[in-house]
Amino acid sequence: MVVPSQDRQLRERRQRQVGSLIQQELSDLLRRELRDPRLGFATVTEVKLSASLDCARVYVSVMGDEEERRRTMAALERAEGFIRRELAHRLKLRYVPQIEFVADLTLDRAARLEALLDEIDGKTAGGHERED
Repeated sequence: MVVPSQDRQLRERRQRQVGSLIQQELSDLLRRELRDPRLGFATVTEVKLSASLDCARVYVSVMGDEEERRRTMAALERAEGFIRRELAHRLKLRYVPQIEFVADLTLDRAARLEALLDEIDGKTAGGHERED
């Protein structure tokens, strides 16, 4: 008999396993199969699956400016049908989840925070430029 906490753990483990497989295959697809010139330098950073495994939120980090990110995300959304078909062939899942691409802004936020910290470090407590 499986108790509810064990059932939840098994479900979460399955979500992580399938998410990891999807992330690996998507990374390979981006690197080798998708030849869209609008697709910039993109990296799949994380895949989060719903509890029922029918929806995958795919986080993508894009090198470049906001325009580059916008073009890359639009290209990925247009290629969703192709991507799902390829995943179906590669993963042998009963059902391939719907895919939602989300821009991963973690690196942008980290760079902005680092710039702010550098700016603060360059000033004294009184707000004046530090003389080294």
